[in-house]
Amino acid sequence: MPVPIDLRVDLRVTGFAMLLAAVSAIVFALLPALRAARVTLAPALHGTHATADRTRTWLRQGLVAGQVAMSLLLLVAAGLFVRSLQRAATIDPGIDVRGVDTLRIDTRIGGYRTSDDGLRAVDDLIERFRALPGVTSVAASHMVPLQGGGMGLGTIRIPGRAGPRGTDVIDTDCDVVTPDYFATLQLRIVQGRPFTRGDRSTSPLVVIVNERFAADAWPGQDPLGKTITLDTGPDGANVARCRRRGDRDVSRDRRRPRNFYYLPMAQHFLPEATFYIRHDGMKSRINDLRQAVVAFNSYLPVIHTQTLATATTLTLIPQMIAAWVAGAVGTVGLLLAAFGLYGLTAFTVAQRTREIAIRIALGSSQGSVLWDVLRQAGRLAIIGASIGLALAAGCSFLLGRLLIGLTPIDPVAFGTAVLLLLSVLVAASIVPARRAARLDPVRALRAE
Repeated sequence: MPVPIDLRVDLRVTGFAMLLAAVSAIVFALLPALRAARVTLAPALHGTHATADRTRTWLRQGLVAGQVAMSLLLLVAAGLFVRSLQRAATIDPGIDVRGVDTLRIDTRIGGYRTSDDGLRAVDDLIERFRALPGVTSVAASHMVPLQGGGMGLGTIRIPGRAGPRGTDVIDTDCDVVTPDYFATLQLRIVQGRPFTRGDRSTSPLVVIVNERFAADAWPGQDPLGKTITLDTGPDGANVARCRRRGDRDVSRDRRRPRNFYYLPMAQHFLPEATFYIRHDGMKSRINDLRQAVVAFNSYLPVIHTQTLATATTLTLIPQMIAAWVAGAVGTVGLLLAAFGLYGLTAFTVAQRTREIAIRIALGSSQGSVLWDVLRQAGRLAIIGASIGLALAAGCSFLLGRLLIGLTPIDPVAFGTAVLLLLSVLVAASIVPARRAARLDPVRALRAE
């Protein structure tokens, strides 16, 4: 799906970014400046504050803990979306997308103004596609499974059914298909019969519904022989469900089945049609399909071509975009948290130079000094991570509608994010900690 992005420099955006950066620099530099202006001269000259004053570091520690918390929140969000994409790739979509090419046309553009002319064009193209070498089955429909929104041809009513707000209206999606649609996409009919070439505009109206529709419209009843009302016309009912899994249907929502029904294209023709061409090889036959359309009618443009596997993945675009954005922002947040913890640890070590030098001179080992510095940095990281976990747990429930096949509290996503964050923070704090452990007490005290 092409997404146009204008990367030209916009003066308004640039000006806003510069203004925001300047205001942030001033605001966050103001408090340390005010504190420096209130320093008492005599104690400072006598070295009273030569060691770190923990009562004066709460703001620095709070900012770093906030960086750690927000970084973990973003990392968990990115992990959830990546895990969701992985799960979505393993969920049975209800159709076999392997070895199927799709081609979309609009019969009105080709000059077919009436439904009869358009239907004949679709039938002729199906025969031409079926004659291509290696093609095993061809069908057509209006919508692409898992790609389009809920198409409706009118209000659906179930006689004798008390639906929402006491009405007999049922909420459902639908599609119009040719007789070989179910065989081409390998959708198994479990009761009743598929559409046939005899289901024309002059024959009795028929409909195929999925299991969810049947259970919602006629709970506990055999749906064969029942009727639904589409606008003003009664339709006889058959039942269909997707192959392999009886609890799934062809729906754009991969998390749960939706009410869905199918109508014969010959009885409810729509000018926009998508063809499904199943072939016996792994190589796509899209070029041959285009040539067949040109040979049939050179004035009939091909709107779109792609494999069915590619077409059905478009439903995951929101999750893909969310994963990329959350991953990119999470990476930036992780780096900022690492830089913040490194800077705070280095600053604290510089403030404690006299204290550390005296401890080493009195016999403290390098290991004890190293552990003391890492312990303080680790405590700050754990506090920030704990806050981040609480925020991530709350936000994960808000992201639940975008997650596929996952519970909001996914242990893999949460655990991976925590391990990654703590590993980076340990690496960021170990450099100033080793510098403190290797301090030469004689040179440090002489400098003081």
